[in-house]
Amino acid sequence: MVPNIIVDANVVIAYFRREELHHSKALELLQKPDSMGLPEMVFGEILTVLSLREGLHTAQKAAQLLHQNGKISIIQNLPQHLVDIIREFNELSAQLSVPDLCCSYWAEKLEVPLMTFDQRLERAHKKRLLQKRST
Repeated sequence: MVPNIIVDANVVIAYFRREELHHSKALELLQKPDSMGLPEMVFGEILTVLSLREGLHTAQKAAQLLHQNGKISIIQNLPQHLVDIIREFNELSAQLSVPDLCCSYWAEKLEVPLMTFDQRLERAHKKRLLQKRST
């Protein structure tokens, strides 16, 4: 299944953490019928953050729900994708984490929107798209 949208970790984390600023918005966004893509590095980031902030049980519950959710697909990086992502990481001019770069990479590659609450990632993603279109 090709996703209609790529989801950043902060959206999913906000969904599972009531005290997050964007919790209500995350509930709304993740209940839409869109098929969503979650890069595997982002999946790992989500589970790590939830485990540290909410405990292992919450992270395990999230893993099960995300894995069993029919509208969320975990996007695995093939070796060539990793080569591309590492190359882009080495060429970054803005501070982005590798999971954030994966979100931007896959949204651009699949030509779908990126769902994030991170304004820095959103700006960097838009800049990447403009640079790709101009070359």
